[in-house]
Amino acid sequence: MEEWVHRDETVRAGTLLISGNALLRDGLARMIESADYAFVAATVDDGHILPALGEGIANVQVTIVDASGPFETDVTRVDQAIAAYPHSRVLVLGRDSNMSTAQAFLRRGASAYLPIATRRDHLLATVWLLLNDQDSKVVILPRDDEGEALPGVREVLSKREMEVIEIVAEAATNMQIARRLGITEDTVKRHVSNILMKLGAVSRLDAVKKAGIPLGITSSAVSSPRRPGAAHPNNDSRPA
Repeated sequence: MEEWVHRDETVRAGTLLISGNALLRDGLARMIESADYAFVAATVDDGHILPALGEGIANVQVTIVDASGPFETDVTRVDQAIAAYPHSRVLVLGRDSNMSTAQAFLRRGASAYLPIATRRDHLLATVWLLLNDQDSKVVILPRDDEGEALPGVREVLSKREMEVIEIVAEAATNMQIARRLGITEDTVKRHVSNILMKLGAVSRLDAVKKAGIPLGITSSAVSSPRRPGAAHPNNDSRPA
């Protein structure tokens, strides 16, 4: 086991990395340490030693678990991480690109599921979201070759987020969405950011496509009349 303790750990959130792959641990550590809001508290190669670490690692707010092995082994590793650090958000890096596997880990208490070969910006943005929104659940999966939404992707979004993305499909601005739903523009921005993260989208249009919503179709889930508006080119995929 190797351990890093950052000099500014009172400001930055501690991250625990669990993986039997030394190269993966080192790569993840470099990614995390490049962020100004997180540091690597420790890395371990075996979930069995987590209880022994216990309170020896302070300020662990996000635990990243390598789940690229046999499913039962990965489930055990995730369970051990949750048991050892029940107040930490668990981010699973898996080898499967299907929603059923992602949801299996979420049901066991994980907060996020990303592909093992995830992009650096997706990983860091997910860590940021887990630190700043305690209710967030993030699943990032690749699209199929036709660009269609993956099965079950809509289940990842909350009812309110589905309402927001359906109005986004009508090319509505944040102000128009806020008026339609009776919420503030800041709340709309937060919902849009969460939607982008959960669907692994790089823009509003990309999120609409991944959610499988036809463009320009008025949502049946929102009873108020459609308010016409120009397209809003918001391509910012980072949390607002």
